[in-house]
Amino acid sequence: MEDEKFNIKDGLSIEETKVSALIILCVLTFLFMFVMYILDKDITDNLTSIIQTLILVIGGVNLSNSISNIFMKRGNK
Repeated sequence: MEDEKFNIKDGLSIEETKVSALIILCVLTFLFMFVMYILDKDITDNLTSIIQTLILVIGGVNLSNSISNIFMKRGNK
């Protein structure tokens, strides 16, 4: 029996890995935004646009996954 190394991507497909990374990045950005708001009482426009972009990208990935699932279900009939 070979000694296999643990790889986190073994159980995740490409789409799930991308979504997970985007969600982790979004959560970290929200935490950073929260800390900046507490310290400076201000959120910069650049940080706001980064958060908006992350939210739109996550929504776009979820939408494309939903659409591809519809076509995959139709192809299996």
